[in-house]
Amino acid sequence: MKIVDPACGSGSFLIGAYQYLLDWHRDRYLEDGADDKWPKQLYQGPGGEWRLTIDEKKRILTNNIFGVDIDPQAGEVTKLSLLLKVLEGETDETLESQLRLFAERALPDLDDNIKCGNSLIGPDFYDNPKMLDLGDEEQYRINVFDWKSAFPQIFSGDNPGFDAVVGNPPWLMAGYYVKDSLKYFRNHFEAAEKKFDMYYLFIEQACRRLLSQNGLFGMIVPNKFFHTEAASALRKLLSTKKWVRTIVDFEAEKIFPTATNYSCLLFLDSETITNPRCLKARANLEIKKEFEIPWSVLGADSWYLYDQPTRKLFRRLEGLWGDLESLSRRFGTGVQSGADSVLIVDASEAEAQGLESEILRPILKGKDVRRYHTSDKTRLLIFPYEVRNDEFVILTEKLLRQRDVVYKFLLDNKKRLSRRVWFGKGAKELSGKWYGMMYLDSYKSFTAPHILTPSLSDRSNFTLGTGDLFATGTAGVTSIIPKSEVHEDIKYILGILNSSLINFYAISHSPVFSGGYYKFSAPYLKYIPIRTIDFSDSEDEMRHSRMVELVERMLVLQEKLTEAKILGERTPIQHQIDATDRQIDRLVYKLYGLSDEEIAIVEEATSS
Repeated sequence: MKIVDPACGSGSFLIGAYQYLLDWHRDRYLEDGADDKWPKQLYQGPGGEWRLTIDEKKRILTNNIFGVDIDPQAGEVTKLSLLLKVLEGETDETLESQLRLFAERALPDLDDNIKCGNSLIGPDFYDNPKMLDLGDEEQYRINVFDWKSAFPQIFSGDNPGFDAVVGNPPWLMAGYYVKDSLKYFRNHFEAAEKKFDMYYLFIEQACRRLLSQNGLFGMIVPNKFFHTEAASALRKLLSTKKWVRTIVDFEAEKIFPTATNYSCLLFLDSETITNPRCLKARANLEIKKEFEIPWSVLGADSWYLYDQPTRKLFRRLEGLWGDLESLSRRFGTGVQSGADSVLIVDASEAEAQGLESEILRPILKGKDVRRYHTSDKTRLLIFPYEVRNDEFVILTEKLLRQRDVVYKFLLDNKKRLSRRVWFGKGAKELSGKWYGMMYLDSYKSFTAPHILTPSLSDRSNFTLGTGDLFATGTAGVTSIIPKSEVHEDIKYILGILNSSLINFYAISHSPVFSGGYYKFSAPYLKYIPIRTIDFSDSEDEMRHSRMVELVERMLVLQEKLTEAKILGERTPIQHQIDATDRQIDRLVYKLYGLSDEEIAIVEEATSS
């Protein structure tokens, strides 16, 4: 069993693999032993427990455990850690006694097992003559590695390659990490498309070039590759080759406290699997749900890993009515100042400085938009525009000077504002003035009836638009502007979007981000299935009216809750809000024709 970690770092995964093999061998020898005759590979410790001999531990280590890392210091740490594992349990493990054992025992040389090099770049890197001209420092940093010559004992014989590839490869975007190797990667890896991450390449390298014919792959990687556009080539490769054996998805569970990505365990197999398995798990590996995934739902497009009943529910919803995009004139994208810390001020600060109010506009950020309400408008944007013929027009510097306090404030920050860049262009190029906005949606997109949502949210948080400006970007806001010919009331659409059913659909069709947040921006909103109304059907029309009535009640209750200051006032209002929410959910279940089993799927998912 030849096991390799191609990005071994300080050796944590190899230590785990080695410990597993030690336990496996010990248990097998115990099964083979008898009271009068025990295998020579075992001896009894001081407490009577059976242990593997040091010679047997050394044999297993040198025969089974291999690793590569680009950092030579990491490789040395790995060797030391593995050698200490050989001696583990032989002494009281004080440093003095460990050093004595090092001196007394003939410990193995691990130079043939743990190598230093770039696991992804082979000697064909120098097929490009320009690469031969690189300086010593560049050559050292790239650290070309030849797997076949480094491990001749592995890559020879009838079934060359490792039996298992394990590890935790770098979770880094290649463009920031290895700019000088991008061309090589794009020429040698199918997964090296767009803004690819380094771990894509470790997955492909293992399956294409490192594994033996019956080898197995298992690594922990970010689960965002299920959805991100840059990983479409990787998803296509894994599904076309049918390499996927099992996925253990931790969803929004934190595995690494300091990592901003969420993770999954990806198990691949060179043998074709009938249907891959998916396990939804908690951080402690407690399995919440287990099911098969048909190959038909895996491809270059986003991977949505649901069980069959959930997949059937979503497919039915998508096939009966139109989606949100078909009802929308457009999705609004707000305003981008490019210097929020300068141009967005607190209302009290603006008043204290005497900033002219006609140049200030309330602005909403993502955290200000909640279900059926927006937070207090305490943040103001310095907005040097006026409205002419239903269009925003930037003020000339001459007109701006008439607001002398604001003008002086902007002048004091001119150097900072002039340096703003958005998609490679400066403020003057984008707006016509050094003090203009970096991006500004049309005036009508803010004033037309619309629904707002945070672009990144932990759940459905839709409310009616206020007519105020809102920020664009990941931490910003997206608006939904219905078509004028849509017959459904905007409040009906709002109730649908805030329901448990659509909340479940929306978060199930988005990658998960740090803090348990999901995408509610246009590319994800547009596919949400919206139940339209047949106004010639009196029962349908009555349900529409009932939804509008419930949403109007919810809007009033949320306003009352905001105004209530003491717990005694807030508690009964919150009870009414919760009851109204339940009524909206029941109405949505009827509108979409959900069965009791389908309702149970939604409520189990949204309550966990």
